[in-house]
Amino acid sequence: MDNFFRALIKNLDPDSSSKHLVIAELGKRSKDRDGRYREAALRELMSCYDGTELHYILLRLNDWVPQIHELALHSIESRLKLDYGMHFLSELEVLPALWRSSRYDLSAIRQSIEEKIIQVESSNGLRIKLDSPKREVRQYAYQLWLVKNKLEALAVCVSAKDIEIRAMAVQEALLVLNETEVRTYLDKWLNNKVSGVRLATLKWLLSKSSLDDKLDFARQALFDKSRAVRALARTAFSDQEWKDLYLKELKLESNVHSTLSALAESATKISFSTLEPFLHSECGKVRAAAYSMLFKNLVEDLPTEYTLERYVALAFLDHSGRCSREANKVLQKNPRLLPLDYLWSVVANPTSPRARAIALAVIARNSKWSSFPYLLKALSIQDPHFEKTARNALNQWFMDSNKSGISATDQEKAACEESLMEHGHHLRNSLRNELRFCIDKSQF
Repeated sequence: MDNFFRALIKNLDPDSSSKHLVIAELGKRSKDRDGRYREAALRELMSCYDGTELHYILLRLNDWVPQIHELALHSIESRLKLDYGMHFLSELEVLPALWRSSRYDLSAIRQSIEEKIIQVESSNGLRIKLDSPKREVRQYAYQLWLVKNKLEALAVCVSAKDIEIRAMAVQEALLVLNETEVRTYLDKWLNNKVSGVRLATLKWLLSKSSLDDKLDFARQALFDKSRAVRALARTAFSDQEWKDLYLKELKLESNVHSTLSALAESATKISFSTLEPFLHSECGKVRAAAYSMLFKNLVEDLPTEYTLERYVALAFLDHSGRCSREANKVLQKNPRLLPLDYLWSVVANPTSPRARAIALAVIARNSKWSSFPYLLKALSIQDPHFEKTARNALNQWFMDSNKSGISATDQEKAACEESLMEHGHHLRNSLRNELRFCIDKSQF
């Protein structure tokens, strides 16, 4: 590469569009597959000292050609002697990925660059990077800001948009603030929408606080939306104490969903008479939590007419997707629990698209040959949204069946042939012929 670009760089106005075009062209050449072009472009970029070149030089620190890496390293080191902190801060987006690289040991240059960034007088640049679309950049900016000015960073980050940063900032704040200072934030943090914030605050409250009302906060946390927070809150009470508190809430029909969830996760059994009203609750979340306890065998004193099939069917047909999912968990373990004709009735007359899709998936997991006619019949359902689901189920059945050598009974073979004749026109010719051959042979 001749000196044309070098001359342009020296003579053009640093703020001119022409200068940026030259740098962009050199940057493009610095990423060329040919190492000779990358090296030549890098040497030209090194003659520029206004920050526009820094992005491309940083990238070459990870170049797979050692000579180019060394050239980029010396170039960065020369800029560390200058007032380049703001320029390094501007390129914060590329630094986390660069530090993750294991091609070269960049620990020394990383330390020097981070010192330059921290020395920048204003923290506004790091604050702006907290809004980066990249998670690792946001967290890197937070860590640098902590080193630069911890109290300033925490004052802002305890309310950060990024929920991970907010949780980390609160954890750090709880280490540096005294109890009186924490008290001013306690209600806000214990009721924060981020579960990590609530968990960290409750952990501080139970382990380090001398507040007289900390058990009141723990009692409130027993009914938190977060499983981890509920589990931590239970450690503040004896087993019998928190069980009594949960059962009391059920009798009052208060905090029902979180109470049932807590009883399920702690494997605490309750009577069917206590649970039964919540199977008919107006709230889908509550019904799903009640079905979950029932299907996990955490209910005692079941009535004589109780059958698992009946309640799985009820949950399956529930208009709440949460209840359908609870039924599906049972059917995944035992796909033959419900009769195929019943499952087909759900596919043909669904209470919801989710129930229809789950029913077809359960059919596909049934006996190899008995499920086949239903999967073919599903292709005839006039629903453009369901068509893809039906074809995927048939394709999955076909792939799974290739691994199985189970033969069809005469009755199953006749049902398959009848279904193929009636619904086979929905299949491409090659697949239809292949399926007909498989049925004739009755095995794969």
